[in-house]
Amino acid sequence: MKTPIRCAFTCLAALTFLATSAKADIIDNQVAVAPLYYGTPAMPLSGYESAYALTFGTSAYPFPYVDVQFDNAAGKSSYARMTATPTYLTYIQDVDVFAVTPGAEISDRTIADGSFTSFFHVKDMSVGPNQDIVSLTGNDPDIYLGFSVKYKQSGTYEYGWVHLNYTQQSGLKVVSSALTTTEAGIYAMTRTTIPAVDELGTQLMALMGAAGLVAAQLRRRAGASRA
Repeated sequence: MKTPIRCAFTCLAALTFLATSAKADIIDNQVAVAPLYYGTPAMPLSGYESAYALTFGTSAYPFPYVDVQFDNAAGKSSYARMTATPTYLTYIQDVDVFAVTPGAEISDRTIADGSFTSFFHVKDMSVGPNQDIVSLTGNDPDIYLGFSVKYKQSGTYEYGWVHLNYTQQSGLKVVSSALTTTEAGIYAMTRTTIPAVDELGTQLMALMGAAGLVAAQLRRRAGASRA
C-alpha cells in the first residue's frame, strides 16, 4: 500500500506533467484570401474597384469570412480606401477585426477594454463599427490586422493576426498569419501565446504544501518511535 507521502508525490508528478504538456495550440496559415462567394460574376460594391473574401479560423463550413472592398488610388500602387462588409457566415459567428501593432496582446481582455480600433464586428445579427480599414502608416500596401472569432454553437474562441499586402498590380495577398485555439490569446505578429490563468500551477503549489505537511508529520512519527 502506498504511504500518504508517496501518494502525494505521485499526484504531484502527474500534475507537473500536465502543466508542462498543456501548451497552447498555434496554427499557421489559416487566414486565406479567396474570390467573393456571391454573385455571377462576383463583383465589388459600387465605388470599389476590387473585392475579396477574407476567411478566418480553423473550422470547416460554415467558416467565418468577410468581404474586403478596395477603392484604388489614382497614381499610387496601393489603395485609397479599404473596408470590410458582413457576410452570411459572419452573422452566425461573432467576428471582430481590428488594427494591431506588432507585439500587441490579442485577447478577450484587450478587446473588451478598447485597446484596439475595431474596423468590423458582427455580433448577434448587428454590425459595427464597420469603418474603413487603414494601415499603420496610412494607405500603405502592408496591412496588419488582429481578429477574434467566437463559434456560437460550441462557445469556443480563436484569436489571431494576419499580415496582408495589397497592390493594384498584384491584388490582396496574405504574407503571414497565425492563430491560437485557446482562450488565452496571442501576441500580434508572433507565434507566442499569452499565458492563461495558471490553475494547474495553483494546484501544484497546494499539493506541494500538502506533501510537505505529510512529510513533516511522518518525520515526527519516525522520531517519536525511535525515542
